[in-house]
Amino acid sequence: MAFISMVFASIFVCFILIGWLLLLIGLILHIIWHMKKRKDKEVKRSLKICARVFTVWGLIQGIGPIVLIAAIILFNS
Repeated sequence: MAFISMVFASIFVCFILIGWLLLLIGLILHIIWHMKKRKDKEVKRSLKICARVFTVWGLIQGIGPIVLIAAIILFNS
């Protein structure tokens, strides 16, 4: 029983870490986007879409579960 709970906990932690990685990629793409915009270079539509998608996906997957668990703990106290 303890083994399977540790497996589930490890899967949950990996899920959150992948979300943080996606968030980091999204933030890097946003930085590239704004640096190109500042230098008056053309910013491709695919860069804008990928930056937004990775940032939102990373927020939902990396931050969302932590906020959900914190809210459950706060409201159950």
